[in-house]
Amino acid sequence: MEAANRTALGALIRRTAISAAAELLPNYTFVSYDQAAEITGQFLDVIDREMDRAGGNVAGESDAGVFSALASVRTSVVDYTREAGAGKARTISDMPWLTEASVVTAHRLLVTRAVRLKSLRATV
Repeated sequence: MEAANRTALGALIRRTAISAAAELLPNYTFVSYDQAAEITGQFLDVIDREMDRAGGNVAGESDAGVFSALASVRTSVVDYTREAGAGKARTISDMPWLTEASVVTAHRLLVTRAVRLKSLRATV
């Protein structure tokens, strides 16, 4: 009995968190299309896991009403994030062929500038 109660409490907490996140989602402004897609994927993973639990046969977790409510939330999340991210730019990850510490880059730039200044002074 205690194990079933603990399972039911865990389900209540998870489902309340999903509901709260879904309510707050329209307040979030996506920076890019890729961010919207990433957040959508992560959110849907959580919803899908909870739908699997709600559709299962574990006492305290299975509930057909919760399953259909989560399916509705899932559809709303997909629709909202697709619409909110549609007008955003895609991001491109670019890795330079040479990576170095910023101190090294700054030193190179300063040395290059110092050499240039010396050559300008020599010509004047």
